[in-house]
Amino acid sequence: MLRGDLVELCAASRDAGLYSSLITAGTLFARERAEALKSAGLDHVQISIQSPNADENDRIAGNRSFEKKIAAARSRRSSTSR
Repeated sequence: MLRGDLVELCAASRDAGLYSSLITAGTLFARERAEALKSAGLDHVQISIQSPNADENDRIAGNRSFEKKIAAARSRRSSTSR
C-alpha cells in the first residue's frame, strides 16, 4: 500500500493476463484506494486480522489497528458489490 505505483502495477498485471492479489494489514486501505485498485484490475484482497477480538488483535499486531482493518474489509467488500 505504500507504493505510489500500485494502481499501475495492477493495471499492468491485468493487461498481461495475470491474476493479482494484494495481501495487506489493511490500515492504509481506504475506500478510494480500493476502488482505484479494483478499476485497475485487482482481483483479490486479503486483509490480515490477527484476532476477532479488538484488544487481542491490537496486542498481537503491536498497535491499535483492529478498527482500521475492519473498515478496510468493509471498504473492499462494498467496492465489489457495485
